[in-house]
Formats: sequence, structure tokens, C-alpha cells
Amino acid sequence: MSNLHINGTERHLNILAPIFLMCRPDYYDPRIEKHQKPGHPAPNRFISGNDFDPGLAVDQWNALKEKLESLGAQVILVDPVEGLVDQVFTADSSVSLMTLPPDNANAVKAPPIFHTLYSRFKHAARTPELQAQMCALESLKSDLEKTHLNGSRPTFMLGRNIQNFEGGDNLYDPYRDMFWSGYGDDENIDTCRSSIGSHGLLKEFMEVKVQGIEVANGFYHLDTSLAPLPGGHMICYPGGMNRKSFESVQKAAENETIILVHEEDAQKFGCNVITVDRHNIVMPLCSDNLRREIESHDYAVHMVDVGEFIKSGGGPHCLTNRVNQPRTPGGLRKFPNFYDMLRYQR
Repeated sequence: MSNLHINGTERHLNILAPIFLMCRPDYYDPRIEKHQKPGHPAPNRFISGNDFDPGLAVDQWNALKEKLESLGAQVILVDPVEGLVDQVFTADSSVSLMTLPPDNANAVKAPPIFHTLYSRFKHAARTPELQAQMCALESLKSDLEKTHLNGSRPTFMLGRNIQNFEGGDNLYDPYRDMFWSGYGDDENIDTCRSSIGSHGLLKEFMEVKVQGIEVANGFYHLDTSLAPLPGGHMICYPGGMNRKSFESVQKAAENETIILVHEEDAQKFGCNVITVDRHNIVMPLCSDNLRREIESHDYAVHMVDVGEFIKSGGGPHCLTNRVNQPRTPGGLRKFPNFYDMLRYQR
């Protein structure tokens, strides 16, 4: 462990416990007029923020943060910047993996390798969000460089995609050791925010397989229609992607179960979940049927009300950015006890 100072408060940081970036909703605003200015993202199909309650948004954000911390996660805060109405959605600015190769005894002996790939936003008004997140990650990097795991310090690799590329479109699948990466038409402002051309750099930089998913119009980020879970299960809304892409999800699932999400739950962001560890899942309020289906596969579901953020098209996954997402070559399919081993070594 090492100490991290955030807003003047000393924190003990554990490199193997989940670390999430979050940004307080000080300047968050989902009202349509805020999304109609030049350079801002066009209003998406979920935006309905004219009845926005800022105080309730703060309460909901705090409840999500407290829920994550109660499950053993560590939350690092990005400084909010006035005028950045979407900065609260920290998932979009970058994608990170922490590679931990186990030895033959399934114990981590080599130092972790952090890979962080920064985004290139489709809409120029969101580009300033990168600087604030880079500052937060640089501070975190400086602190993590002081940590030791088995006598070795972690190493860091940083990059930035040169094509349209947003974090919410790139979902790491820890079971299969791969990325599911959304893409759409670069010329269509209402479609997916990322380009298929960005997948090549993601694959090269992370050294991980990438499977492209063509996102349906209106589902601007892949994390609104897909969530790969650590046990090999896939929460999926087929209507959020084209038919061929859904078939690729079905093929990859093999004997694992696809947890199908119906349209009503998709509108409630039922696919926009946070996998804290092997068993704990944080998700928005949804139907009892979907909750029971997920729980039947040995997951503990923790629901949070994020209704004020859904008004701008964001759920729990959008509001967080896991900076030490653990990855081991071959994935949990090859090393099914990998997450348990990490918890043991903390």
C-alpha cells in the first residue's frame, strides 16, 4: 500500500483493490439547450433533462460513490471544470488495463503493467475533459510508482487514439481476455461515438483481441447495450446493435449464458453496469426479472438510483472509470480463480 493525498486528505491506496475515477456533478447539466450549442454532443434519444434536479443528482452521485466504497473500491476524484456539462461521465475519456501475469502457481509474481489509452472525442466540446482526467491519472501514476508488489514497481504505458474513440464504446471482457468495441458511422452525429478505425490501435496498444460491434442508431455507446461479466455471462440488449454483431456475441458466449435485456430495461440502462469484482455488480434500478436472472448466475446485484444521469444518457458505468481493471493473459476462462487470488494477495 501507499498513501495518496486527495483534497488534502491522506488515503491508503491498494494497487490490487478496484480503483475508480469519478467526477462530482458540480457542473453537470442534462437540459437539452446545453446540448444544442456548437461542438456539443447532439441530444441523444435518452435526453429528457428539462425537469433536472441538481440537488438530487448530487445525492444520487454520492450514493453511487458510497456503494462502491462499501464494496471495497477506492474512488479517486477528477476536478470538475465549469462549463463541462458531461465531465461527470468519466468512463468516456480513457480506457485502462492492469496486466498481471500469474506464474504456474496462479500467484502474481511479476509487477503490474498499466496501459491507458486516452480518447479522441467525436464532439469537440468534450475534448477539454481529457486534460482534467490526465491530471488526475498523472497524480495517481506518481503515487502508484511508489508502491511495490512482490518487491517490484509497476510500469505505465500511455497513449492516445488518433481516430474517434471513446471509453464507453470499449468494454474489456475479463473472461475471454478481449475487448468488445463499438463503432458507427463517423458522419452521423446520432450514431456511435467511435470509429472502427480506432480498433487497430486499441488492439496493438493493449495487446488484446478486439471484436467490433456495430452499434444501432441512437445507442451512441456500446455500454448502453452490452456488459461482459467475469463469469463469462453477457448482459445484452440485441436492439442496441445490428444483427451480425449480435450473432458474434452469441457465438462468443458458447456455453455461457446471454442474459437478454428487454427494451424497457434497456431504456433504464440495464446494461450499464459496474463489475466491482468476480461477484459484485452495481447497476441502475431495473425490473425484478432482470435482477433475478443476473443473481441466478452467482452475482450479487446492488441497485442504485441514477435517474438524474439517465436524463443525459448515462448510467453507473458511464459515471465511473476503472483505472486498474485486472487482466491476465488467457482471461478467467484459463485462470478461473484469478480474482480470488488478487483478493488474497492484497
